Amino acid sequence: MFRHIQPVDPFVRPEPTPTPGPPRRTGAVQDFYALRDQCIQEKRLFEDPEFPAEDSSLFFSRRPPKRVEWLRPGEITKEPVLIEEGHTRFDVIQGELGDCWLMAAAANLTLRDELFYRVVPPDQSFTENYAGIFHFQFWQYGRWVDVVVDDRLPTSNGELLYMHSREHNEFWSALLEKAYAKLNGSYESLKGGTTSEALEDMTGGLTEFIDINNPPENLLQLMMRGFEMGSLFGCSLEADPNQWEARLPNGLVKGHAYSITGMRMVPTNNGQVTLLRIRNPWGNEQEWNGPWSDNSSEWRQIPADLKKDMGLTFAHDGEFWMSYEDYVKHFEKMEICNLGPDVMEEVYQMTGVQAGHQVWAVNTHDGAWRSGSTAGGCRNYLRSFANNPQYRIKLTDSDPNDDDELCTLIVAVMQKYRRELKHAGLDNLAIGFAMYEAKGASGRLDTDFFANNKSCARSPAFINLREVTGRFRVPPGEYVIVPSTYEPNEEADFMLRVFTNGFIESDQGTIEYLQPSKKFGYKFHQEQFDYHKERHKYNPYMERAPYQPYYQPIVGPDKRHNKHPAYYYYQQPSYAAQNSSYMPQSNYSQQTYTQQQTSTTTTTYGWNTNVLESSKSQQRPPPRPDPPKSYNPYPYNPYS
Repeated sequence: MFRHIQPVDPFVRPEPTPTPGPPRRTGAVQDFYALRDQCIQEKRLFEDPEFPAEDSSLFFSRRPPKRVEWLRPGEITKEPVLIEEGHTRFDVIQGELGDCWLMAAAANLTLRDELFYRVVPPDQSFTENYAGIFHFQFWQYGRWVDVVVDDRLPTSNGELLYMHSREHNEFWSALLEKAYAKLNGSYESLKGGTTSEALEDMTGGLTEFIDINNPPENLLQLMMRGFEMGSLFGCSLEADPNQWEARLPNGLVKGHAYSITGMRMVPTNNGQVTLLRIRNPWGNEQEWNGPWSDNSSEWRQIPADLKKDMGLTFAHDGEFWMSYEDYVKHFEKMEICNLGPDVMEEVYQMTGVQAGHQVWAVNTHDGAWRSGSTAGGCRNYLRSFANNPQYRIKLTDSDPNDDDELCTLIVAVMQKYRRELKHAGLDNLAIGFAMYEAKGASGRLDTDFFANNKSCARSPAFINLREVTGRFRVPPGEYVIVPSTYEPNEEADFMLRVFTNGFIESDQGTIEYLQPSKKFGYKFHQEQFDYHKERHKYNPYMERAPYQPYYQPIVGPDKRHNKHPAYYYYQQPSYAAQNSSYMPQSNYSQQTYTQQQTSTTTTTYGWNTNVLESSKSQQRPPPRPDPPKSYNPYPYNPYS
């Protein structure tokens, strides 16, 4: 029998704590096998006291519009099954909960047996040893946890209210959603999110975002390499601020998450064409209707045997094919979930299949930002920036598939426990990171170093997502990564992960106060500021960190204009705050963030490679931009 390499811990539901840090775990440990055996011995069906069939499991602020009745699968259909004749991407159909991001991830999961059965253990059913209890396994901040649930599901008029399968007697997807809701506190906690978040929680992988409107030059090669290395893909279009889930004439839906489930090169009369297979989690007739769509004339060029090999079917199932050229033309955001070596090793042990290319090397650290000690804020706050945790890495091998002697590096900073404690009022903070060449410096880097050296890489923006990532190409050498919140003294726990295709060594710097400067000690006095201003080759406040609120106005089903932040997918905001000295950016390239002198007395901050001096009165970090009056920072979108 296949055995997982990574240990699995029983999940214990967290409770909010008055201070930052891991949430307090309360209640008894729920062991699936012990509980199932006990229920069978006592001849009763399991009822989960940690996630009861009550309103508290459904919502924490907004009651569902329909009357909810909790029913077991045997009360919904005569012969329920967990999995009906194998799991497929068509088993995942969205219900009335705004979690299309979870649907897109679950659909991707069904494409790989070894990943699917990592999350949905095969040792459970509605026949053998049935006791109304099931369990699912998720990756949570570096460890796998086993989540136990009973099989009472929310229904309305005898039908499942939320995620369900196309087959009415199949229940793995509904139970998976319930376990994920328990992991995060309630069903309402699942409203609004990114596909990458669910993909990571189901694979332990690392997700990066690609702006298709401003893609890397090698995007096609990057996708092909990703499919070869077992990566999972999602994509989306930006939401229309004036219409709820706007349907376009070409069949695509704005503000909606899709899965990329396949990629194929096919011969045509005009040469080779790259096709992508994409799925709408609604699982209905809402599909792409352009070239290479169902029953389009382009398919007449393809031999019947190739169509069969591709598994081509034309049905109103939400799945369609489109050319790569149309994909980059019509979609705007893409998420890639890269699988780490531990997952790939489990894949090898289960299937005997190894990745076609070198797998990622991974380095992971846990850390915390604490007010007054390790929460120094971003580089805009030079006086406290060095207080942040620092992590030193050494890259000793370049990419074997390139000739430029550079290493491919993916850096990710993830803040912990925010969605799980959303009911307690914890929102995501705006987070990011900067990376510096060590340049021979040993130990912790201090304020002098940051004042004299620019970062060689950084996150695209400080944004209030669970995780911020960036992909870079850097020479082998020693680097220091500094994760931070946007503002100083904002407290949270985080995880830093570094994926590289070479070899990596790491040494974490202490997270105590920075060591005192030989010249000035701990405090950054005006004397030190003047000293730096004279000796620096550039303005110490030139290197700015852009602030990026995760915000998208939408219109709900009842036509009320809703300004809550939308969590469908990675979204650049559609506004620039009035009277703000920051302009939201969407540029993924590494450029110098500098001051631009304007014709008025206002200084605008944007990405620019031209360094311009400004007046002494403008050499202080500007305040954080005020959001529009209609902006509500509460991260709950009731219409997602």
